[in-house]
Amino acid sequence: MPRTKASLIMILATAATVTTLLLLPFTPKTPVHTALVQSGDWFDVMRLEGVVSYRRQQNCVNLYPGTVSGVYVRTGQQVHAGDLLFSLDTSAQESLLAQLTGSRYALQGAEWLTALGNASQSEWELRSQIEAGKIRALEDGFVRAVYVETGDRLTAAGLLGVVGSDEKCVTAVARTQDLQKTPPGTAAVLTLRGEEAAAVLEKVGAPAADEATMQVMQTLTLAADGLTRASVGEKAGVQLLTDHRTNVALIPISAVDSQNQIWVVEEGKASPVVIDVSCRNEQYVACDVQMAGKRLVLQPEACALWNGCPVKEAASR
Repeated sequence: MPRTKASLIMILATAATVTTLLLLPFTPKTPVHTALVQSGDWFDVMRLEGVVSYRRQQNCVNLYPGTVSGVYVRTGQQVHAGDLLFSLDTSAQESLLAQLTGSRYALQGAEWLTALGNASQSEWELRSQIEAGKIRALEDGFVRAVYVETGDRLTAAGLLGVVGSDEKCVTAVARTQDLQKTPPGTAAVLTLRGEEAAAVLEKVGAPAADEATMQVMQTLTLAADGLTRASVGEKAGVQLLTDHRTNVALIPISAVDSQNQIWVVEEGKASPVVIDVSCRNEQYVACDVQMAGKRLVLQPEACALWNGCPVKEAASR
């Protein structure tokens, strides 16, 4: 190769190398917004709508259709367990019971034995209806409402009145599948009339299927101070604590992409890291505390990143 041509090639190669080295620091950097990961306590809550109720409430209901024969209480009256509150007319059942009893003992021999078996079941049913016609207080309390008068005709399962205690609580309904981590004693926060109050889950009712959605639901009873002035039936917001982790890294939800990755910025470059997102609430994902102090890209899917992508902090808007 002629010396002149070789020298020219060397000059061009050197120029290309110098140009590359000069331009390398000016490689375009993707503008991003970032946040520094903090450490702290992480909470997960279930948000429900509750209603102020009496802590112990008895809905006085008649099991069989009939006519009200007696109302023995008035609204506001104090009653004790076993007190007779309402009665339904059971004179027809009482008359039939007397006839069955009398005719049974008038028979003799085999006829008496046959009648004894048939009549015993009928007598039991009649006695049950007669007793069901007497609605009594199940425990001590106050009559909160009376809805009937003597002479009113009722269908089955009619509401005659309500007896309740002086103490109040908040009740709410939640899906059974959401209550796996919420045993009685779980902490909660109530929001009532714009003010927050600490509460505790006192009782979880038996599961029951919701007729509209066919989901299995349970009634929650929450105890809290400061309900004395609240009105029964008043709405209350409920935040029920379902999970709590201490001393964890708090990854902002906005830093997690659809692949459950976060983009960590180190030395001006962004690299993806897959994380476990099983512990997440509306604001944060709880991760190992070793992630605290890392700088993450916010809204990474809006930035067209790749592994090792040079990045710079975007100007605030």
